[in-house]
Amino acid sequence: MKLYQLYCSYVLYYILVMKLAIFGSGYVGLVSAVCFSEVGHSVFLIDIDSKKIASITKGTVPFYEPRLDELLLKNIKKQSLQATTDPSCITQCDIIFIAVGTPKKSIDGSTDLSEVLSVYNSIAPHIHSETIIVHKSTVPVGTAHAMKKHLLKLLAEQKRSINFTIVSNPEFLKEGNAVSDFMSPDRIIIGTDDEQSAKRLSEVYEHFNHRTPRVLYMDVVSAECTKYASNAFLATKISFMNELASLAEQCGANIDSIRKGLGSDSRIGPHALYAGCGYGGSCFPKDIDSLIQYAEQLHISLSILKAVKAVNTKQQQILLKKIKKIFGESLQNRHFLIWGLAFKPETDDVREASAVYFIQGVIQHGATVTVYDPVATETAREKLIELDVPINSIHFSNHAYPSGPFDALVIATEWKEFLVPKWDLLRTMIPSRTLLDGRNMYKPELVNQELFKYYSIGRPQPQP
Repeated sequence: MKLYQLYCSYVLYYILVMKLAIFGSGYVGLVSAVCFSEVGHSVFLIDIDSKKIASITKGTVPFYEPRLDELLLKNIKKQSLQATTDPSCITQCDIIFIAVGTPKKSIDGSTDLSEVLSVYNSIAPHIHSETIIVHKSTVPVGTAHAMKKHLLKLLAEQKRSINFTIVSNPEFLKEGNAVSDFMSPDRIIIGTDDEQSAKRLSEVYEHFNHRTPRVLYMDVVSAECTKYASNAFLATKISFMNELASLAEQCGANIDSIRKGLGSDSRIGPHALYAGCGYGGSCFPKDIDSLIQYAEQLHISLSILKAVKAVNTKQQQILLKKIKKIFGESLQNRHFLIWGLAFKPETDDVREASAVYFIQGVIQHGATVTVYDPVATETAREKLIELDVPINSIHFSNHAYPSGPFDALVIATEWKEFLVPKWDLLRTMIPSRTLLDGRNMYKPELVNQELFKYYSIGRPQPQP
């Protein structure tokens, strides 16, 4: 009996191991490729950027994400993951994942699908019958239908008749926790009306789903919409709390107490209820713009999401507003120390980061800054140069306690290494003992005990 069970387990494992192609070696594509190969699938990672592919082949991750580098190197060495620029490798594959970038168009906020179209152009000559194409990139509602028409046209031009299915399988990865999110997902959404494709894709995810069923099946359009709805709702909760924080400061309430009162309601829950200096990154801002723009094409105005965006735009300036209230409109000859450049901890992503907006603002008002982030220094430097911020007004420090003096310490990212500051050292570096905390990292009574004037978000403020 035991031998029979062992045999069945072996047969099941053999059946579930598949050859996968993943287009796009960016954040979603690389994480997906590494995690699929980690559980035993054979993965081809495909990208047109030969330098990036060469780097990945050597086991180098082109961005910061905890645990990803060690897993990449491990699977490159055991050859379960191969990186290439050649799309013809899809002839060997069971399923094709598309995980290329879908950035926001600067003109109207809609989604740029040029990279997705490029993938379809490259796979058309190589796909075989019964091919399953999976959209893992965040794409506008209706993209699967549009891409099906585009691929049928390409195949007709080649005088080929191929059966294929396009499935929506959106990603829900959090930067800084992507490997864990992929390996232990809250849910796996498979959007398709084709039963066989749904079965095949569920087999791909069997390794992540066998103990606690997490797969949700739905139609393609609903799956596409669910991704946007998820990000939009999380952003809404954040902006809602930031608006309440402004109210709390004016009426003398404490946003931490309000958060606990709200979060204890089972209908609301405690997640994404933290006030701060605004959300950033690539997902929330881009997805909200894309959803608003798509709705307008249908003559629908998403008033709540427009308000969410407006609140966040204002909140990303809250640190500058507070610093000017403390030191005055002119910041000439002021020098500030900034802790944190990334939009959130455990990533080097500075897209739409509040720190970048603050640096822009204080320099425009005459100040200079010294900045420190554990991993995001270079990406921040590139972004600030791109934005034409005078780099000679910025000193990039390689540690959190550079030589001062500084007029204030400003915290823009809640890195764990900032949780227990060296107060004695900070007192010598910051003669005014002014601390502006954009992420509410500390208890006000603790900071007051350390003889600092502590300004945070949505909590009682000291008088300048």
